[in-house]
Amino acid sequence: MRSTANRLALATLLACLAAPRAQDWEKINPPNDVAIDFLVVDANDIVSVFGGGGTWWSSDAGKHWTGGSSLTNPVTMKVAGGDVTGMDRDGSIQCDGNGDLYVVQAYMITKPSVKLGKSLFKSTDHGSNWTSVVDSLDGIGWAIPTSLRIAADGNMYMLYSTLGAAMNTLQISKDKGKTWTKTGDLIIYGQFTSDPDGVLWAEGGKAKVAYQTLYRSKDKGASWDSVFRLGTGAHGIDAGIKGGVAVTLDAMNVAAMLPGESSVKVTDAQSGAGFALACALTPGGGVVIGAQWMGVKISDKGMTAFSSINGGLGKDTSKVTRALKYDSKGNLYMHAAQDLWIRRGNGAAIRPMASMRPRTAETRNAYDLKGRRLASRRAAWRAWVPYLR
Repeated sequence: MRSTANRLALATLLACLAAPRAQDWEKINPPNDVAIDFLVVDANDIVSVFGGGGTWWSSDAGKHWTGGSSLTNPVTMKVAGGDVTGMDRDGSIQCDGNGDLYVVQAYMITKPSVKLGKSLFKSTDHGSNWTSVVDSLDGIGWAIPTSLRIAADGNMYMLYSTLGAAMNTLQISKDKGKTWTKTGDLIIYGQFTSDPDGVLWAEGGKAKVAYQTLYRSKDKGASWDSVFRLGTGAHGIDAGIKGGVAVTLDAMNVAAMLPGESSVKVTDAQSGAGFALACALTPGGGVVIGAQWMGVKISDKGMTAFSSINGGLGKDTSKVTRALKYDSKGNLYMHAAQDLWIRRGNGAAIRPMASMRPRTAETRNAYDLKGRRLASRRAAWRAWVPYLR
């Protein structure tokens, strides 16, 4: 009897050890391993992805997917001025506070004359069907819409890039995308976003300013205040938590004004090779970044140090991270190359560990998921076993 019980206990333990830990990354691509091009996480924790010529959505953090409809259907509609070629030449997808999706697409019109077409479409069913909001986004000639953002107050912002030029312009729509007007005098270089209060953040510059600067606008882009001189180009920006903003810079540098703080601090996530790309503010008061070659790194509260969180990724740590996004449950989503990954959270459980100094797997087990240091390896085992199931 005891021998049978021991074998059963051993089998259970081995099964627990073989199962993914609660905080390892899991790949959650839609059916048939669809390649992902865009990722959207809305306020209701609905995850929408776009790839493989279709749109998919999940309401249970990627465990089940619905969809597969074509995203390029909207631009097959008749466009005034002639034939359309080069569908979906450029696109940007965003979600408003009601869960409605918007996509802006640019394409070439070849007949009767060559010109650039720009249209805005809307979906109220997670991308299964699309309707036209405005057929032609005219007024900026050959400028291409490169980024679309929807602020918490419902205002929509579109960043345009002129072909062959580095200077971009920003337009605002206060009527759900039906009409657009130019706003502000800031030259935005490529990275901009809004926070939960509708405050805009951008990497940009003004006339006679020869360096990139982090700017903030509290009046819907009409005027911009200089916050911090970045000095280098920004590769990613996030202001998803009220009162904070984070920007990834050249190499592994990160500049951030953390929630509750009034100044920007810059730190190097790790010296040596590596290139920081996407970033996100964490619920624990720090920053998480995705870096080419270096995988994913997360900071402690206050961003005093970083630690790798690459469990479950394997060789995928070398892939380019295109987006990092949290939902309200603390799940962290990563769009890397053309794959979608999730690091499942549980409220406070996703917060960084108390000490973020790099550790081996053995010494890391001396901390529980809430960052509390444990007195012994036996205590660590007791604390971690429930999360292995």
